[in-house]
Amino acid sequence: MPKSPADVVSLLPDRTRLRWTRTEARSVVAAYEASGLSIEKFAAREGLKPERVARWMLKLKNGKPSAAPKFVELQPVRSRENVVEIVLRTGHILFVKESFDPTSLRRVLELLERDAGC
Repeated sequence: MPKSPADVVSLLPDRTRLRWTRTEARSVVAAYEASGLSIEKFAAREGLKPERVARWMLKLKNGKPSAAPKFVELQPVRSRENVVEIVLRTGHILFVKESFDPTSLRRVLELLERDAGC
C-alpha cells in the first residue's frame, strides 16, 4: 500500500537538520498540500519551521537548483605546475593554483554564477 504524504514526513530522519534533500523537501511539501492546513498550523503539527516549508515550496515551484556553483570538470593542467583548471556550467574557465584560498575561490565562483544569471 502506498504511503500517504504524512507518512513520508514522519519517516524523515531529523526534521531539525540544517539541510534537506530535494526528495525530503518534496515529501514535506506534498504532505503540507495534502493536509489542507495553513503553513503555520502544518509546521507546528509536524515540528517544522513555517519559513522553511514556504521557502522549499517556492524553490520546488520555480525548479531552480541550489545557488552553489556546479562544476562540470576539475582536472590538473599539465602545462602549468600546481594549477587546477575549473570549467563551470556557464562556460567560464578558471586556472587556479592549488594553494589558492578556498574562501576566496568560493566568492569568485559565486560572482561568476550570479553574473551568468543577468
